[in-house]
Amino acid sequence: ATIIAVVGLGLFYTFISWMVVVGNGAAAVVETAAGASPADMFLNLSTTNLGSAFTIVYKLLVVIGSFACAMAFQNAAPRYIYALGRESASPFLRRTIGSVNKKHGSPANAGMVQAVVTVLILLYFFFFVSSTSADGTPTPDLVPYVYVYGLLAVVGTAVILILQTMTSAAVISFFWIKKVHKGNVITTLICPIIGGLGMVYVLILLWQNRAFALGAAAESWIWTWAPYYILVMIVLGIGYSMWVKKSHPEIYDEIGRTVHEEAHERV
Repeated sequence: ATIIAVVGLGLFYTFISWMVVVGNGAAAVVETAAGASPADMFLNLSTTNLGSAFTIVYKLLVVIGSFACAMAFQNAAPRYIYALGRESASPFLRRTIGSVNKKHGSPANAGMVQAVVTVLILLYFFFFVSSTSADGTPTPDLVPYVYVYGLLAVVGTAVILILQTMTSAAVISFFWIKKVHKGNVITTLICPIIGGLGMVYVLILLWQNRAFALGAAAESWIWTWAPYYILVMIVLGIGYSMWVKKSHPEIYDEIGRTVHEEAHERV
């Protein structure tokens, strides 16, 4: 089901991107995407072909869809925070963000942390992110979408691509270097190599075409400094895991594993 969903979405996104390029023209779509109002790539097509009334409906659907996507992230993030707290070497984190609500069994504390972080990010964008680009060109009317949603989505995508590249390398290491289990040549060697190289290539394309992907937001320090603070996070994560492995091997062995007795749906 996951493979079908991912492949289906990939094909659908590719088709939509192709239609946008065909509808606007290759030269015009690049200029619009890198300009002050990248959303016009879609809005102009809607107005021209379906009328202004449908464009209003289209904008409403974009807002609802964006909200649904953001809610999905808000739902997943507390669970990651909870997992980090639950498997942390710190007793304090285990008692706080690593605990669940006694009545509902939900990661409520982790959810509160996520909510506070989200509010702080929104306040930062509201008070400190300029509504004009570096050359003085006004940004679109949909500033929150271009900066908060679009910018952070691209940064998040880059981080996910890096993690997937590392995962591809980890699969090869697990089956063929450490030889923990016997692996299938196709699924645990050839596919991870192709997937990892593909992720690296997409990352290179993303950086080279950042102006196209982000428009006016490409000049923001959040993107220009992304390689540095992402690298710092990776180094800190690897350093922390090495420290836990050396100082708390019993906790290290639990990381990423679900206790069988608690996984009632698998019993």
